[in-house]
Amino acid sequence: MPTVIPSHIDEVVQIAKRGVTLSTPITAYVIGLFAPDDENALPNLLKIAAAGGTEQSFIIDATADVGAKVQSALAAIRADMQDCKAP
Repeated sequence: MPTVIPSHIDEVVQIAKRGVTLSTPITAYVIGLFAPDDENALPNLLKIAAAGGTEQSFIIDATADVGAKVQSALAAIRADMQDCKAP
């Protein structure tokens, strides 16, 4: 895995793809915090989620109750991971 933070969406997508192809796959859960007028947010996050094996992302409106929305997204991720078993 890279030791630097990628600066372009395509690099992030490639990292997510690599994670799911490892001998012990790593699934990418994606949570985004954006303003309602950020038109690129959803398509970019969906690309990462699809590449990382989850097919969906959690979008949090920056003008909403961010804390509650993050907690809700994390609870959904935890619920999804109930069947996950470490090798």
